[in-house]
Formats: sequence, structure tokens, C-alpha cells
Amino acid sequence: MPARISPTLSVVDVPEATGEDFDIITRVRDVNVTESLTSPGTPLIRIIREPSRRSRSKSSSRKEHGRRPSRSPHPSPLVVALQLVEEERQANQLKSLLRGTSDRDRIEQEVRRAADACGRAQFAERREKEALGRATAAEKARQELEDENAQLLQESRRYQMQLEATARDIRRLQCDMDMLRREYEDMEKSDAKARESSRKYQTALRDLEARQESREEGKRLAIKKSFNDGQTAGWDEGYSAGYNKGKRVGVEEGLKTGRKEGLREGREQGRNEERRSGLEAFDKFLAEGDESSERTRRWAQSVYHPYYDDGESTVGYSASLRGIRQ
Repeated sequence: MPARISPTLSVVDVPEATGEDFDIITRVRDVNVTESLTSPGTPLIRIIREPSRRSRSKSSSRKEHGRRPSRSPHPSPLVVALQLVEEERQANQLKSLLRGTSDRDRIEQEVRRAADACGRAQFAERREKEALGRATAAEKARQELEDENAQLLQESRRYQMQLEATARDIRRLQCDMDMLRREYEDMEKSDAKARESSRKYQTALRDLEARQESREEGKRLAIKKSFNDGQTAGWDEGYSAGYNKGKRVGVEEGLKTGRKEGLREGREQGRNEERRSGLEAFDKFLAEGDESSERTRRWAQSVYHPYYDDGESTVGYSASLRGIRQ
């Protein structure tokens, strides 16, 4: 730290400088200010601390002559005054340097602060651009998500409508299936009833057919028996009647004619008797039957009785008998 300058000291109080003192002042002026800031102590202090440097040239010449220089233990008053003046000047210079340094430091600090602020601003701008890009991408993604969400909502509504339509179709089909099931059950019941009725009717029909067949067989047997009995009786009676009648007319002619006529008439009469007996037996048999037997009786009467009741020729009757025999 430089020594304080006395406020009472002035240039008038400084003693006149000698040649040696001027040599010291010149040396002090030649010293670099920068060296004074970097090296310890001021140049004047270094000269005071090393008094042998003041008379370097003289001492060197004296050494050549073999004599040692004389040194005073204390500096002279002029040196002290110069020291004080130099210290004051150095102090002022240091103050100005310090002020410049502080201003430069402030400027550098402001520059650094501005550079930092500019860097922060650039970084913030980059962050803002990145954030803006991310915001744009997020907005685009949000818009895409909203569009996709709207599309999904539309598809969901469409699927919901299809699901409701399918559910209605399923309910309608279920109702149709239930109705068809009931109809099928009713048809099965009706079919079972129809099968049962069919079995009953088939049984009744078989019984009726069996009874009808037995009746027809009995009728055929009765008709055949009556026909055979009537044919034999008529043949015998006709033959006897024809023979007796022909015998009365004449033997030869009567025999010839009687044979023919008796045979013909006997046959006719026998057949008529046979028919009558057969019809009576048939009527008796049919009287025991039902309405179908009555219809059969009427049919048989319509077939056989016209030839008998009208008294027509027996040619048709004989032909019918031949057909029956065949």
C-alpha cells in the first residue's frame, strides 16, 4: 500500500535537486507504469531500498581504482520529497487506473451480461421455436385425434345402429321361431291325432271289409246252392211234365215234339223255379243284412226278375245261365 501524502507538503518545501537527485528522477520517469503495477513496490522505493544503485557508474569506476563507495544510512530530504510526490502521482494514477478498470469491468460485466442475455434470448427463442413446433405438432396431433375421434364416433353410431337393427332382426326371428315351434307342435299333435284316427279308420275298414267279404262269400255260396237245387228240381219236373204231355199227343210226334218242347219248357220251367227258389233264398239271406245287402238284393232282382215276370222268351235266360255256369 503506498504511503500517505502529507497535506502540508508543497513544491516550495522541496529542496533543490542535485545532479545525483536529477539522475534518480530521470530513472524514475523511465520506469514503465505497467511494471510498477505488476512488481512489488514503486521504482522510487526500490531505489531507496537499494542506495548502491544510485551511484552505479561511480562505484564501478571507483572499484576499478580499488576504493569502496561511501553509503549514508538515511536518504536525503530531497529524496523523501520526491518519494512523496511520486507516491501521490502513483496514487492518482492508480485511482484513475482503478476507475478505468472498474468501468471496464462494469462494461465487460454488462457486455457479458448482454451476451448472456443475448444467449438466453437466443436459447429462449430456440426454445420458443421448439415449443412452437411442439405446439404445432401437438395441435396437429390434437386435430388428427379429434378427426379420428369424430370418425370413431360416427363408426360407433353406425355400429350401434347396425347392432340395434340386428337385435330387432334377432327378436323378430325369435318370435317367428317361437310361432313356427308352436305351429310345429300343433302340427305334431294334429298328425298324432290323424295317425290315431287313421289307425282307427283302417281297423274299422279292415273289419268292415272282412264282414263284407264274409257276407259276399255267404251270398255266393247261397246263390250257388240255390241255383243247383233249383236246376235239378226244374230239370226233373220239366222232364216229367214234358214227357207226360208228349205222351198224350202222340207217341212218335209227341215223343219227338214232346222231347223238344218238354225239354225246352221243362228246362225253362225248372230254371224259373230254380230262379224263384234262389231269389227267395237270396232275399231271405239279404233280409238279414244291412243297407248294402238291400241294394244288392234290388240289383239282383232288377237283373233276374224282368225275364221271369214279363213272360218273355227264355233264350236270354238260358244264355245268362250258360254264362253263370261257365
